[in-house]
Amino acid sequence: MGQVQVGAAIGASFRFIGEAWSKAWGIMLVLVWFTAALQIIEVLRPTWALVSFLGLIASIFVTTAATGALYRLKLAGDHPGDDQFAAHAAGLQWGGLEWRVLGANLMIGLAIGVLAFVAFIIWAIILGVTVGSSPGDLQALQSGGEADKLVALRHIMLGPAGILTLVIIGPMIVALIYLIVRLSMFALLAADARSFDVGKAWALARGAMLALFLGSLVIFLLEVLVGAVTGGITGLAAGIIGQQGRVWGGVAGQVVGTAINTPLFAGLVLYVYRIQRGDAGVAATFA
Repeated sequence: MGQVQVGAAIGASFRFIGEAWSKAWGIMLVLVWFTAALQIIEVLRPTWALVSFLGLIASIFVTTAATGALYRLKLAGDHPGDDQFAAHAAGLQWGGLEWRVLGANLMIGLAIGVLAFVAFIIWAIILGVTVGSSPGDLQALQSGGEADKLVALRHIMLGPAGILTLVIIGPMIVALIYLIVRLSMFALLAADARSFDVGKAWALARGAMLALFLGSLVIFLLEVLVGAVTGGITGLAAGIIGQQGRVWGGVAGQVVGTAINTPLFAGLVLYVYRIQRGDAGVAATFA
């Protein structure tokens, strides 16, 4: 395992979009359609909490199926003759590989959730202690208007609470980001090696942290840019077709983001993982 080149990893990620859509177009269309359906339900029926919750659960499985299909596009060649890694037509399949991806992501998600909850509790305790010394601000937070609450919160965060937040919560947030990036290949390793080896996933990221972090950052910024462009276009359209233009523009932005985000991230971790695993000629497979 050596140092993964940032430019090569990001380039491989973007080139993978075409392969993902040409070979796994079926599951990608299902993912995009499902994302659009959930967004439309949230816009038109925001009170349907149960439907939104069930949709969230279903979206986890749909996203896992799409991710598994994209992983298969590269892993199938690494396991010739093994039908458990074979990529079906249009990517429409569910097998042991997808179950492993789902399990690995749930494990990481649970760990991150627990750590984030602990960080929030610590922050809440700090906020409670510091606010207790300022009864006026506490009263404003409890019973004041929206403007009063904002002023009180600003006053609190400019005092000891803000300093303690930066000193204690700031490093925790950095640590969470580091953990997420460091274990970003855990699900792919589980899919490939049929094991949930956290230690190996941790070791695989050595020498690739910069590529994984900057690659993920580029993907995130691209999604933000897509949303901004879509919002700008629909902002103009709203003047013509009414306020609904903004609503449907937000849905469209989310759908486009999903269409590119999933293959971009899959392409990034596939490239880095196979380089770190030591495959000969891996870069050529992404050309």
